[in-house]
Amino acid sequence: MSEADQTRLHSEYAVDDHALNGAIIPTFFKYLLPSLLGLLALTSASIVDGIFIGNYVGITALAAVNLIIPVTTLLFGVALMLIIGGSVRGGKYLGEGSADKASAIFSKTILAVGAYGVVVVALGIAFEEFVK
Repeated sequence: MSEADQTRLHSEYAVDDHALNGAIIPTFFKYLLPSLLGLLALTSASIVDGIFIGNYVGITALAAVNLIIPVTTLLFGVALMLIIGGSVRGGKYLGEGSADKASAIFSKTILAVGAYGVVVVALGIAFEEFVK
């Protein structure tokens, strides 16, 4: 790739390098606060759900919700691994100037996550009667 193409590509995909070149402490807090607020929101939602289910539905329903949390966390974690891995590889190719390879990775990631979702839903439906 010529230097002119690299300059054009860099200006086309202008990136804020503050996370890489900025001061450590302000950058840390810049990314800490949104992450912390998201974690607090998820945690408080679980606590509120637990209070309402425990008080209005019953102990058995609360136990069922608490037993399913690790399963949903595992399923969500696998989906995140696929998505984050695809975005890293796609970003690498975009950084190299290979938009066609990045597009191919994006398509493959979407297909993989879609197939994963279909398999999980199919297994859930197949074993639905077994759980009752």
